[in-house]
Amino acid sequence: RVRLEAEQMARADGERTGLISRYEDLKKERDELFSALEKYNGCDPAIYEEKKIRVAALKTEVNKITDDLFTVQSYVCNKFDVDRREFLTSFGISETLDYVE
Repeated sequence: RVRLEAEQMARADGERTGLISRYEDLKKERDELFSALEKYNGCDPAIYEEKKIRVAALKTEVNKITDDLFTVQSYVCNKFDVDRREFLTSFGISETLDYVE
């Protein structure tokens, strides 16, 4: 009877140790899969649509600022008889500045 109880205890501990080990392995694998999934977070359609909307809003904002800059440039060049290139050079603006499409 004592031997039977000892065998049952040994078996229970062995099973428990095996299950704990399996649990730890599965937990580690799950964490690795979540880490790998994070790489593809940008491919989520909802996130993609949010970014698409944000890009459109930023393009509109940039084009508005560019339009304001061209308006100021036109005013200064016409009012003070300043060459366009001289205006751009004075303010460090590239001659290739244009609207964002």
